[in-house]
Amino acid sequence: MSAVAKRYAPALFSAAREANALDRVYEDAQALRALVDSSPEFASFLVHPLIPAVKRDEVLSALFEGKLHEVTLVFLRLLARKERLGDLPGILAEIERSMDEERGIVNVSLRSAEKFLAKQESDLNQKLADRLGKSIRLHSEVDDTLIGGFLIQTGDRIEDYSLAAKLKTFKQNVINA
Repeated sequence: MSAVAKRYAPALFSAAREANALDRVYEDAQALRALVDSSPEFASFLVHPLIPAVKRDEVLSALFEGKLHEVTLVFLRLLARKERLGDLPGILAEIERSMDEERGIVNVSLRSAEKFLAKQESDLNQKLADRLGKSIRLHSEVDDTLIGGFLIQTGDRIEDYSLAAKLKTFKQNVINA
C-alpha cells in the first residue's frame, strides 16, 4: 500500500464513522473500485495530466452528486483538488480492508486444480471460520498449473495442499529414511 493510501484511507474511515455511514461508504468504495477496474476511460480521466484539478472536481460532482454518500463525494473532491485521484484504487482497497477488519471478516483465497463443489466450499469456509474465529470471505479460482489439490492464502500465509507439495514431502521422507 502506498504512503498516500495509508494517510488518506484512515481519514475517510474516520469521517465515515463520525457520520455513522460506514456501511454506505464501504458500498461506495466497492462501487468506485468496480468502476475504476471496468472503465479504462474513467481510470484515465482520474490521472490525465491535461485535465485541471478544478475540472475533475466539477466532473466528479456532476457524476456522483446524489449517487454517493456525502462523505464519499467530499473525499473524492478533496482527492481531485490535491491531485491524488491516481491513488484512488489503493485508497479504496485500504478502506475495504479496514472495513473488513472492523467487521471481523477475513479474505481467503482458494486456488484449486478443479472447481470445489458448493458443499466443499461451505465446509472449508466453516472450518476456517472456526479456526480463525472470524467470518470468512472466500475467493476461489481454478488454477490450471496445479496437478491436483489446492492452496489456501490468508493474508501473507499460504497453506499448500497441492499434489506437488505432497510429492515433495514424500520425496524428502524417502531421501531421509
